[in-house]
Amino acid sequence: MSAYQFSLQIYPQGQKEGTEKSKGDEVSVFLVNKNHQSVVLKYKMSVLDKAGSKAFEKSGGNTFSRGQGGGFSKFITRSRLDTEREHLLPDGSLNLRCEFTILVPNVVKYKPPKKILPPPVPTPAIIWRQSIAVLCKDQAERDFSIICAGQTFPCHKVVLAAKSEVLKKDMKSSFCFAEKKELEIKGFDPATVKEMLQFIYTGDVDQATPR
Repeated sequence: MSAYQFSLQIYPQGQKEGTEKSKGDEVSVFLVNKNHQSVVLKYKMSVLDKAGSKAFEKSGGNTFSRGQGGGFSKFITRSRLDTEREHLLPDGSLNLRCEFTILVPNVVKYKPPKKILPPPVPTPAIIWRQSIAVLCKDQAERDFSIICAGQTFPCHKVVLAAKSEVLKKDMKSSFCFAEKKELEIKGFDPATVKEMLQFIYTGDVDQATPR
């Protein structure tokens, strides 16, 4: 028990915790916590006779905050001590024994603050998709058209050239008329061409394509 310190306070004329002496017939005994933390304590306080045996005993238990304690404001009466002087006051002295058991240190559990994670850094692929999504909404920047079976798909030459080597070559071939800025694709239906452009722009086939 060397890690814990307590003091025993005795008031021959009686005293309630936190009050002045009552000058009554009761003898008060308190155990005070001198540690830096609160503790949960069970204790026994005894009056010893001349042989050192317990002649009188009281027990209790409580949570002891730092600097506070508990015990008995009415431990034993002075009139009883006087009546049983030979038994309870050998040699005119009051001999007390205090026994206590520390159950659990009443320590407040530390709760670490919630860790706030920084927003994820977008990968180049995510940045590309976000940029293309913005570009798709910009009608004025569409500088090229894909034609299939009479249906026209406005798009962006730089996107097609960056994502498709085939279209890049076709746009530089004789099938691509620079003054018209368009390319006609044959042998496919418009739905297939639309899905192709959707994949070029988004990397997926479930998102909106340029219309």
